Amino acid sequence: MENTVKLLHVLAAIAWVGGGTIRQVLFARVRASGDDSRLASYLQEDLFLGRTFYNVAGILTLVAGIWLVLITPWEFSEAWISIGFAGVAVGIVLGAALYPRQTRPAVAALEGGAPQSDATVAGAVSRLVMLTRIELVVLLVVVWAMVFKPGA
Repeated sequence: MENTVKLLHVLAAIAWVGGGTIRQVLFARVRASGDDSRLASYLQEDLFLGRTFYNVAGILTLVAGIWLVLITPWEFSEAWISIGFAGVAVGIVLGAALYPRQTRPAVAALEGGAPQSDATVAGAVSRLVMLTRIELVVLLVVVWAMVFKPGA
């Protein structure tokens, strides 16, 4: 059972981190294209992926991680496990609260004919880039903690 849950935990984390990495690459390409309709389309797809793919990956990572702690000798108080929970918390705050608040106004402005250089669009896109990069760095720190298990 432990190996099966660990496999689920690792696969979900790979999906989350891999998705965050691809998000960076695609976001950079779309922005560099200067194509406003392409940016609007990308942002809409990213919202969809946030609600489906990223949320599911994050929830599975969390649930399988909790399950692992419950069926192994590990303790919730261990530093590396606390780092994992902090990373999930950051992901939840960013994914559920901050990404949609930045993305929806930018999409509406782009669909209304505003260019990428419009203050609403440019500000929202800059914040999204910063937030998605912060999340990716946090997730990479969590992966580091899961591998090296500081404090264990």
